[in-house]
Amino acid sequence: MTKWPRGRVFMLGAGSLFAVFGSQMVGYSGAGPLASIVAAFVACCGWKLEGWTSSFNPVEDTFSTFWKVFQPILFGLIGTEIDFNRLDSQTIALGLGVLFVALTVRVLVCFLVTLGGTLNFKERFFVVIAWFPKATVQAALGPVALDIARKQSMSDEIQTLASQVLTISVLSILVTAPLGAMAISLAGPRLLNKGASPSALVE
Repeated sequence: MTKWPRGRVFMLGAGSLFAVFGSQMVGYSGAGPLASIVAAFVACCGWKLEGWTSSFNPVEDTFSTFWKVFQPILFGLIGTEIDFNRLDSQTIALGLGVLFVALTVRVLVCFLVTLGGTLNFKERFFVVIAWFPKATVQAALGPVALDIARKQSMSDEIQTLASQVLTISVLSILVTAPLGAMAISLAGPRLLNKGASPSALVE
């Protein structure tokens, strides 16, 4: 059950890096991240057949530790791309408007897709709260448009639009991440009941 966890970490990590950088070299940059997701999904399905569960997965634990190290670096890098002296009130106002509309639709859809399941109303409401924060994807993809515009020496208008995309991504992080974390910590004990531990269920 525990054989080769380090080898699996290396193969999954190295394979994902090879897919991302290799796809960029051949001109299909979107294929690399997709291949990484598919590889991780297929690997987890295979490990589940060997007896690994969500409560026992050494590979997942290792990558979680990696993420705790690299996550602050990711958010630090996106912060260096923002020049607050160049931000105008119109971009910020429109960005907040877009963010408000998108979050409203997201909350409604999230509540609707939990219909017909085994969750009660309180648990469904907590799912909505848990899906409110938006930060990781925005931090990873926010600077991409601006990087492409700069590398290909596009017009100033295109670079300005790409910069606005980055600005909205940062606004999404600044608005939803702290509010979402606070809401999750406050709502969790009130809306959820603590279930039995996996060892207790086995016994």
